[in-house]
Amino acid sequence: MSTAFTAIATIMADPTKDDYYNEIKNALGERRQALGGSWGAFDPSGSKSPGDDYGWMGAGNNQSWHGLQYYLGIVIPDYYDHALMSGAGYLDGKAKSSAVKYTAAIFETLTGLEADDTNPIWTIKFRRVSGSDWPADWTDFNDPAYSFGLIQAGDIIGPWIFEDMHNVLDLMWWTGDERDWSTLDTESIGDKSGVYTSSVSCADAKTNHASVFASDAWGSFAYAFYYAWGSGWSNSGPTSWKFDAERLRGKGGVNNSYLTTVDADVEIYAFMEAIGAPASWADVDSLGATQDTYHYFDKQTGVNSSPVVSDYLGNVSTSPIITGSLFPCPIGASYDQKAGIKADDVLFVFKWNFTSGTKPI
Repeated sequence: MSTAFTAIATIMADPTKDDYYNEIKNALGERRQALGGSWGAFDPSGSKSPGDDYGWMGAGNNQSWHGLQYYLGIVIPDYYDHALMSGAGYLDGKAKSSAVKYTAAIFETLTGLEADDTNPIWTIKFRRVSGSDWPADWTDFNDPAYSFGLIQAGDIIGPWIFEDMHNVLDLMWWTGDERDWSTLDTESIGDKSGVYTSSVSCADAKTNHASVFASDAWGSFAYAFYYAWGSGWSNSGPTSWKFDAERLRGKGGVNNSYLTTVDADVEIYAFMEAIGAPASWADVDSLGATQDTYHYFDKQTGVNSSPVVSDYLGNVSTSPIITGSLFPCPIGASYDQKAGIKADDVLFVFKWNFTSGTKPI
């Protein structure tokens, strides 16, 4: 369960109190490890000692504060804009461009702080006050004494530091891991197929094809995460008819140094595509999928261990010719058509249940 950061009005009574510093340190540690990093210097067991108000590396030099602000610039580029992507299954039916991570422009609008995202490590311009520029009014967060950047040695520890860092941390709740089928850490992908040619009739060819397909056992051949394809053919008589189809069912997972101390709800999407020329697009399994968009097919709640493994997509034993009502008989002379659907990429969206901050709905 997430708890909101300590109110600024409370912090103003004693901005150098250790608890408020540790709250930020631990919140950043959780968000860093959610990306597969280690706790490192943010290990919650290493809380600041009483009296060491300005950092572990020497009282008054602010190096620990400087490090926290620097690491926020490392971590935030890998988080999704959860306000833009609000709601369960938001990406269902949407293009890849809809999975939006923060940019400096979005960040500045949401926090009021300037940021430079031209490098992998952002430069965030936090409010700061040097030791020689005491604010005229400690409650005035627009005091002209402010300068901007990472905190420096000798700067005053004031409530503006907490407000800025709380606002940045509260942007970071959702991460993602998208994999091509061949790079999934764990997978179970299998195929089955069936082809039948008949000189009796189109209907005979289809009936017997369906039987051959259903009796074929799932194999282990793989070249996509999910694939369902069919074709129908007749000769120039027509005196011969043929139906051919193949399926791949996919189940896969990602394995990383994800948190075991904080859990996440995970939404899993497959990116749906046509199988390519000369086959046309067809949602043969009635998934409700749209070409070149994400398809939301699985959700897992309270995940706190690795790997995170999806349910099967395409675990259907019936031929795509039948499920998709492809190529109804009669097939006329010289008829040859193909149709199908596939998914190569799988996206895991982690909605984290961090201990500190205001969790989005």
